[in-house]
Amino acid sequence: MKNEPSVVLIGIEVDVINGVPSYQWITKNEIPIEREPFQYQKSKFNDETVEPLCEGLYKIITELSHQGFVHSNDDIGLFVNVSNAIWPDIERYVKALEKGKKAVRPHMTISFENSLPTAQAAIQLGLNGPSTTFADYCGKMYGIGLAHNALVDRLTGLMLVAEIYRAPETDYENFTGRITIAALTNACRLQNYQPLFEIRNWEWENEHDEHLSFSEWIHHCVESNKGQGVSRLT
Repeated sequence: MKNEPSVVLIGIEVDVINGVPSYQWITKNEIPIEREPFQYQKSKFNDETVEPLCEGLYKIITELSHQGFVHSNDDIGLFVNVSNAIWPDIERYVKALEKGKKAVRPHMTISFENSLPTAQAAIQLGLNGPSTTFADYCGKMYGIGLAHNALVDRLTGLMLVAEIYRAPETDYENFTGRITIAALTNACRLQNYQPLFEIRNWEWENEHDEHLSFSEWIHHCVESNKGQGVSRLT
């Protein structure tokens, strides 16, 4: 199973300016009319990136369910890379740790854990596959490779990999930045669906690839119609 390819099925980009999102599909297939929006449950623990992240994830899951890739009881995994982000809850948590463990009250710990975009999105969408959060550009380096491994090892049938980029000028209340999401599955499930590109081997082909953002890298792979191979990372 090591050499079994996985594919990037579809992607979506969420551009957010002062908390107002707009969505753009990355796909080689026809997308139908706009569907019903996600019923987001607001929480005081949420990072301000969670709502647009959930909406983007929901759009992809809904579309792939109509294409027959997602069923109601499927395990769906989620890896999120957070680039250039500062979360108020993490700052409070770190300051509390500096004063000693006794300063960390239970509600602060809960706030810290639940404010992570990956955890909160998984809760909101009811995802029960493997999940983790990366930082800086590790999500692009390892997220796709680890997502492929999860698919090859049959830990899940669908992996969602996302990058949250926070613009330097953004504030805590009104997020400005871009969220890029890609959906991966095993190539054997494709049937007549045209994927964006295939993943065969996970290695950087040149320095140019290494310095691309997740969004730029996906567009580059789509435009050049190239795939990547999977060398095991574990």
